[in-house]
Formats: sequence, structure tokens, C-alpha cells
Amino acid sequence: MNTPDVFSAPQSANTNQTHANLACDSATPSPAICSRPRSRAALRGVLASANVALLVLVGVVVVQPKSADAQAPVGSQRARGDYTLISGDISAGSTAAIYIIDSANQEVLTMRWDNSRLTLTTIGYRDLQADAAAIPSR
Repeated sequence: MNTPDVFSAPQSANTNQTHANLACDSATPSPAICSRPRSRAALRGVLASANVALLVLVGVVVVQPKSADAQAPVGSQRARGDYTLISGDISAGSTAAIYIIDSANQEVLTMRWDNSRLTLTTIGYRDLQADAAAIPSR
């Protein structure tokens, strides 16, 4: 069975020529085939300059001071939260509430679902550490 080989060199009417032997003229379909290969010294120069540029970029990233705008200022460091969610009923209304307990920061947040706005609304907040430190009064 004679099937054309896809990887074989193009054949002209007179002779078989490989890509390396093709003459660069207007009939050549791709300029990449006709481009002159760079010398090894030129390639080494390009690679060396790319490596130097990457080294400088890494140095700038490592040495540059890190700042995160979304985090709390340094003076008010807050521990990463350890959250527990508990659902329960509340005495006001017929809706249920969600109690979000942050045990790392000792805080409790109470929220309920608002059907008219389709959002959670905050009902209350308590700082358990402040409550424990408070002197009970009658």
C-alpha cells in the first residue's frame, strides 16, 4: 500500500529535496524554514542575559518588604479564627438564628436570615473575653 509519508521531505517535480536543502525564495511557505540558525555564542549570550534578568527579578521580590493591605495593622494582630457554627431558635420572631463562635478570639456573633433582602443580618455580637473579665453587678 502506497501512502504518502507525512514526515518526508517535500518533493519537487525533478528532485527530492529536504528542508535543509531548500533555497529561500518567494515560493517557500514558511520564513521559519529559511531563517538562518543563530550561532551557539549568540544563543549562550541570550540565555545568560535571560538568567541574569531572572536573578535580578527574584532578588527584588525576595528583598522587597511585604505588606498586605487586607490584614490588620501590626499593633493589632488578631489570631486566625477557629469557628464553630450552631443553629438555634430565637425568642423574637419565628425565624432561626446562627451562632458563630470564634474560639481562638473568644467572640460570638449571632445572625439570622432576612428573606426580604436574601442576606444574613447580624443580630448581636459578644466579646467573651471582655464578658469574663467584667465584674458582675446586681
